[in-house]
Amino acid sequence: MSSSGFASRLLFFLLVLSSPLLGAPCTSSTYQISGSVRDANGNPIADASVFLLLDVVSEKKFHQHGMRAARFRTDGTGRYHAEIAYKGANRSQATPCAKRPRDLTVAASTGGHRLRLRSFKLKKLLVVEHFGFCHVQVPDLVLSTDR
Repeated sequence: MSSSGFASRLLFFLLVLSSPLLGAPCTSSTYQISGSVRDANGNPIADASVFLLLDVVSEKKFHQHGMRAARFRTDGTGRYHAEIAYKGANRSQATPCAKRPRDLTVAASTGGHRLRLRSFKLKKLLVVEHFGFCHVQVPDLVLSTDR
């Protein structure tokens, strides 16, 4: 694990330990989402496109409706940190119409690698409210090479 990957995970766990609302539902409308993108050998993929959507969609529907997703890029260590404001019924570009998000879909791609799309139930991920944000740590996305 790289030193920056270790540092970001350590920071996240410190947030968990210091959170007064651990175990309580997150009430903030702003989500800070972080994770990393790696190749099949575990190497970080820099400058990969990452799409985040506070909803669950299939890969087919993602291609039809992917423009609702917020787009970010990974840094030199394959990590991404994103902030999404959840507006619920306002149907903003990056959010669906539910009152509270229940799902998170993460898609990543880069030249030479196939699109990887995974959906997560937020209640199964560690979501911590701290300083007015819902912090979410997403498991690594592993991309396969195009062939």
